[in-house]
Amino acid sequence: MAYLFYIVKPEVAKENAEKMKALHSLLYNKYWVDEAYFKVLINPLIRLSQKLWGTVDVNIIDRTTHTVSNLVRNAGGGLRMIQSGNLQIYALYILIGVVMSLFFLMAR
Repeated sequence: MAYLFYIVKPEVAKENAEKMKALHSLLYNKYWVDEAYFKVLINPLIRLSQKLWGTVDVNIIDRTTHTVSNLVRNAGGGLRMIQSGNLQIYALYILIGVVMSLFFLMAR
């Protein structure tokens, strides 16, 4: 029947489309399922994800990541001053540790 309507006599399909405009529009637009799907589900999800990106990702996750990385960088900078490679300073640190340990043991 489709071969007859669209290949052999295409004018019959045009006439039927004109006669049944509402039905033809309904079937041609596939019951407007795609439009309803986008209006009800997809577009609200897109708007929600954009709002969540702006608030959660940028304000919470990114700030937390930057704060932790700055803390680690600053701690590393402080530890770098302690670990200079100078053996005399290392010996001094060991001596200070031994003296503090002995003081702690004597104070108990």
